[in-house]
Amino acid sequence: PGDAGIARERMRLLAAQARYDEVVSVLSEIRANHGDDAVTLIAGGYALAVASDDRWLREARSAFEAAAQADPRNLDAYRGVANVAYRTRDIDAAIGAFRSLLNLSPDDAGALNDLAWILMQDKGEAGLVEAEQLATRGLARYPDDVHLLDTHGVILLHLRRYDDAKRDLEKCRRLAETQPETRAAASLHLAQVLTVQGGDATA
Repeated sequence: PGDAGIARERMRLLAAQARYDEVVSVLSEIRANHGDDAVTLIAGGYALAVASDDRWLREARSAFEAAAQADPRNLDAYRGVANVAYRTRDIDAAIGAFRSLLNLSPDDAGALNDLAWILMQDKGEAGLVEAEQLATRGLARYPDDVHLLDTHGVILLHLRRYDDAKRDLEKCRRLAETQPETRAAASLHLAQVLTVQGGDATA
């Protein structure tokens, strides 16, 4: 393909058919003909990131990393690196990419939420403290963000601040009426809080 826009659309269509080897070929060809364009690299990265095989996830990460080099202020490039790195359990790389994103955009709700979750899950007590700070910072800016509310509630559960956890998770459930997956997660986490408190886990 000679046109980057056409190449991006073609990569999306190929990915929908799980023809990831052809996505890599199209991306390589457009890079050879037109150099490293961050938008095209990110499109290729997202096309490959829908795969479950680590081979294609490595290709996706390579595309996102090249996009970050081509455009060091592109938030989607760092987000792509972080998400793919996390899926392949390269936790430190995921954390580093989210930190780079937050250096550029300190109030990015998704990055604040996702970094807080990773730190809580994978970095022990020190990670839990920073995770709480990040989620609190996010909620100060976005008090009704259901993902931040759920994450913050789980962090508070780990910190044994059960009443505060219950408050956040109940609010999350109320606000997530039209988001069944998020509401289900918050309901599960709320049940865990209530169980620890000795209350009614079906509330």
